[in-house]
Amino acid sequence: MIGRDWVGTFKQWLEFSLVAFAVLFFAMAFLFLGNVVMLQGDRQDLESYSNDLFARAVAVAAETEKILDSDWSTEAPCSEDDLDRMRYVIFYSRMLRDVGRLEVNRLLCSAGWGALPDELQALPPSQYHIGAVRFWSKIINPAHPQVISDIAAKGDIFVATSPAAFDRFISPPSGIGAKVVTSDGQYVFEKFGEADAINYVPAEQWRDQGGTLRFVRCDEKYALCVVSQKTDGGLFSREIVLPVVLALAGTLFGLFAGLVGVIQLRHQQSLPVKLRKMLRKKSLMLHYQPLRVLSSGKLVGAEALARWPLHNGSWVSPDTFIPLAEELGLMSELTRLVVEKALAEMGARLREDPGFYISINITAADLLDHDFGKVLDASVKHHGVLPAQVVLEITERTTSDYSQLDGAMRSLSQKGFRFYMDDFGTGYSNLGSLAQLPLDAIKVDKVFVKAIGTDSPVAEIFGPISKIAQDLRVNIVAEGIETAEQSSGVLQWVPDAIGQGWLLGRPVPAAMFPAN
Repeated sequence: MIGRDWVGTFKQWLEFSLVAFAVLFFAMAFLFLGNVVMLQGDRQDLESYSNDLFARAVAVAAETEKILDSDWSTEAPCSEDDLDRMRYVIFYSRMLRDVGRLEVNRLLCSAGWGALPDELQALPPSQYHIGAVRFWSKIINPAHPQVISDIAAKGDIFVATSPAAFDRFISPPSGIGAKVVTSDGQYVFEKFGEADAINYVPAEQWRDQGGTLRFVRCDEKYALCVVSQKTDGGLFSREIVLPVVLALAGTLFGLFAGLVGVIQLRHQQSLPVKLRKMLRKKSLMLHYQPLRVLSSGKLVGAEALARWPLHNGSWVSPDTFIPLAEELGLMSELTRLVVEKALAEMGARLREDPGFYISINITAADLLDHDFGKVLDASVKHHGVLPAQVVLEITERTTSDYSQLDGAMRSLSQKGFRFYMDDFGTGYSNLGSLAQLPLDAIKVDKVFVKAIGTDSPVAEIFGPISKIAQDLRVNIVAEGIETAEQSSGVLQWVPDAIGQGWLLGRPVPAAMFPAN
């Protein structure tokens, strides 16, 4: 009792752990994926804003360079002609507000203000220079203190950047800050948003530091860079509602997945026990699918198909319990149960019609079992049927070593039992080996039959297979016939073929098996 209680407690703990792990895993996974998606969106926002800002900064630099490098020596400084030229240039400028003359740090005149009086001419020392170009940042206009401009000068020509040049960048998306700086990071031309946190220029283009994204793009010609940054990126920088919703969704999904896993675990844990119990109680069911001569529709046989019903009304698929029986070493017991039930349930039909036969699937291991032949002999004698009325189907995929099977098959063939090669065309047989076996027919796999009448290259294989059967002097059974077109296609190649499939009859219990 204590041992059983311990086992039950352990199973409960295991199931609880499975559900808890699934809940935790999927909650974390949803949050992680949500954060990845949000970070990717933040990255795209930052890159898009930065690239637009970079393009504008380069345009301003290009226009500044063009004006500063123009030949201004043709006119007398600050003359009317000189001022007219300045006004013409600034009229067509998109990025600059003013252009004028200066002498060292004294403003002499400009397109916007004309000749300036002496008391308005002084500029502080330039804050930075690149080659011969000097820069001043945020200079108050001497004529109108409300106007603040950035100034660049070369020789005796200066230009003032238009405040509107960067208007649309003044309010970047939430959390983004940016600077337009020199390539060495020593001088800031412009800054926007939360730019104070950006204190250096990273060497690489992208850097992700714990939710803080940084982006850098530089232009060598103008020796300028845009350095941008988004702080608190990702999911957890949003309102708390979104992370909570994602965590809840992940929890619910994890709970569902965990419960499904527990159900599967219980099912898998119980299947071996249930399989042994089913074999012990012989509660396996058989359904029988008709085998008919295609040309006439005459019923000549039936294939016995194993079915395992459960008490709750569901069924265990043969794809599940047959591999399980092989794994547990119960396949021989399962095959013998099928033989016993098939001859018992269809015995009367077999005795009434000596031309009718029952087809039973067996494995290579069954053939190599010395007691299997004795079981067959005893069963046919007990039920009063002929050995020739029992067809044993072996699968091409499981019979690679034919030399071991040849003796056992011939021994049974000599007693009258017949052999079909099942699923022909899907295995790895070589024709020489097949020719050595005492086969009565090959069952062409349904994949080739279903391709008949289609454009699939597989449809072209049925003809060569029928030629192989003719060369081997064996009959053809076509599996999976579902349409009249498929039936006609088979008959074109093999006029005396036997067919099996839903068009000719579905698998049914023995009591429902058709009389003709």
